[in-house]
Amino acid sequence: MKFEYERKTEYVEAYGNKYPMPTKTAVLVDEVNAIQKRISEKKSAADMTAALRDGIAVFIGEQETERIFPKEKLNELDTDELTAFWWVLNEASNKATKDVIEKYSPNREIKKPPISMNAAKK
Repeated sequence: MKFEYERKTEYVEAYGNKYPMPTKTAVLVDEVNAIQKRISEKKSAADMTAALRDGIAVFIGEQETERIFPKEKLNELDTDELTAFWWVLNEASNKATKDVIEKYSPNREIKKPPISMNAAKK
């Protein structure tokens, strides 16, 4: 078997730009997980909005995030728009992982172990 891995960069087109998704490194995964945790804590709508905005910045950078979603207008930002963009960025980021799984994961059927008659009688 020959192994050759070439990462295909995924892009998200939005807000007049084409954003390349960053390579999924441990740092990126940890940052995304930290944002997910902040979002799930649901302290307040303002906290969730700030977390979503920060999460978007993980993917497209702070400068570009500030252009689209200015911090000074945080309380006026559309939370549905932020949530939808966050999901789109995550989906694009996860596409490379899904592709790797489809290409390299062994296709094995998971079988349950047989139940012994002794175990069934207990």
